[in-house]
Formats: sequence, C-alpha cells, structure tokens
Amino acid sequence: MTLPPGSGVWVSNGTGHSFTASFKGLVRNEQIFQISTQTNYLSATSPLAGAMTNVTGYRPLNGDTVQLWSTNSQSYVSHTYSAGTWSSGVPILNVGQGFVLITTNMYIWTNSWQRSVCAGP
Repeated sequence: MTLPPGSGVWVSNGTGHSFTASFKGLVRNEQIFQISTQTNYLSATSPLAGAMTNVTGYRPLNGDTVQLWSTNSQSYVSHTYSAGTWSSGVPILNVGQGFVLITTNMYIWTNSWQRSVCAGP
C-alpha cells in the first residue's frame, strides 16, 4: 500500500494479537496539509510527539473537531475547538500518530520543522 505523506490509515486487527507494522520513506522537513470540508484522515510526518499545533503547525478554527484513537478505551476521543479553547484538552500526538480532522472549512497549512543532528555513540 502506498500512502502520500500526511495521510492517516486505519488498521483493524481482528485477531486480538499484537503485530508489527513497518513503514518506510523519507522524513520531510516540510509538510503541506490540504484540508477539505467534512472529514480528513491525516497524520504528522515530523518525527515528533507533543501538542498537535506544535507537531503539525495546525491552527484550529472555531468548530474544528480532532478525533484521536484511544487504545485504552478502544474509541475515539473528540477535541472540539471553540472560542480559543479545546474541549477534552489540547490534542496530543505520538510520533506518526494519525488523526481525524472534521471541519466546515477548506484551507491549506504548511508545517516546517528543523532536523536536529544527533551524534551516535
């Protein structure tokens, strides 16, 4: 399966057993998100974890809803943005975690980040 950078994918494991999924590709230092009205399945391409706005550069608009899958409850947790605040707290992403963005707005945003250089042992 080939996915464009920034696309989210849902994997349903009907066996109940853990498995390993390997992904390969280039990590880009810039990602362009093209958002359509209604439901968007997305994922951050930067190798970072943290607040969604920091990891993706996303700036929410009133009424936007972000849904994140909770492995603990086995359900989506909705975060709706209204009047400058998030219901259920700021969405926090793990590295490469996908998310659902539901919006009535069509827009494009670009996320740029700097690669840090790490010295190996």
